[in-house]
Amino acid sequence: MQLLSWIYTVFVAVSMLNSANAITNPQLLAGTSKQFLDLSQGPQKITLDYNTNDLLKFQFEYIPSPAPKTNDEQEDAPIVANTKPQHASLVLSVDNKIEQPYMIKSSKDNVYSWLLQSSQLPNPLVYYSTKWGKPISGKLYFKSAEEAIVNELFFEIEFDKTTISDQTLSSLIVEAPEQEKKNSVKPEIIHQFHAPPKQANKFIVSIFIVAVLLGALFTLVSWFAAIDFSKNHITLRKQCGTLVYLAGFLVGILGLEFSFFQYYLGNNDIFRTLYNVFVLFTLPTMYAGAKLLKRLY
Repeated sequence: MQLLSWIYTVFVAVSMLNSANAITNPQLLAGTSKQFLDLSQGPQKITLDYNTNDLLKFQFEYIPSPAPKTNDEQEDAPIVANTKPQHASLVLSVDNKIEQPYMIKSSKDNVYSWLLQSSQLPNPLVYYSTKWGKPISGKLYFKSAEEAIVNELFFEIEFDKTTISDQTLSSLIVEAPEQEKKNSVKPEIIHQFHAPPKQANKFIVSIFIVAVLLGALFTLVSWFAAIDFSKNHITLRKQCGTLVYLAGFLVGILGLEFSFFQYYLGNNDIFRTLYNVFVLFTLPTMYAGAKLLKRLY
């Protein structure tokens, strides 16, 4: 029993300490009433006339815990607040989907208040509250060094549907669809990957390359057969003789075919292939071929 009594005493002391740091006297002024509603016992629900521009006022008090006194301070020294709240905001929302935050400012006597005319409520809040039949919830976000209040409901606002005509409701849609589009589920992105490009069979390409080489060789043989060769045609007396030009021409043709074949197999990219074809083989092959034909004819 003594243990239970001690636990109960500690619990009461901790509760009193927390209550000293908690916000106090939350109140709401709304509608035609000239008196504040007490929100300390739980959230209150109010109904407003849309055609009446009512004042909405939410306020509460917060007194931070006093700073600890040092030994040098006198007993009758004034109490100084330990810390100031780091954040205080009121969030109006409909079904936790459409939200509008408001910063709450404090006065010198640690009273935090929020003021707004009912006509200044954002159109999406009024529209979706009426459309979905959900109230506009007022939730407090409060952060200080001693405590944190997150998403605590204090009041709910509803509009009398008889005071909102269909024409009035449709006029609110001017701003609402953008908010609805922003908060709605986005369509699924489906990417259609293109099929890989069709290519000829490697075996057929190889046969084609061989046929081209044979055709080039047949052309050269035909040239030599059509010319009445003599010892003057094939000579190495000059700096670069006919056999050298012939060898260079054949090597150039083989190099061009080899470059295209490597590109088809994927060993070289398009830039490397262009470099090989135009720089390494095309120009030297044309030069060697021209010199060869000049000597043969």
